[in-house]
Amino acid sequence: RQEIKDFFEEDDVQNLFLKHKAPLEYFYNYYAMQGHKEISWNLEKNLYLMDLYEWTKFGNHTNLLPHVLNSEEMSMIFRAL
Repeated sequence: RQEIKDFFEEDDVQNLFLKHKAPLEYFYNYYAMQGHKEISWNLEKNLYLMDLYEWTKFGNHTNLLPHVLNSEEMSMIFRAL
């Protein structure tokens, strides 16, 4: 978990995220809204949270899974975030 946090705090990584903020948010929101969302008082908040199913779908569609990471690594990263 600390390794992931340290990676995201690196200046180069932060600059990359800032440079591509709008498309990255669009990309994230697309996958976050793919799964079933329970209707509740927190529906708006839940629409922008990604569950493991949506995370795995993102990994498959971007060829991270299985070419860069295996299923276990994808799950580990999801749980760490």
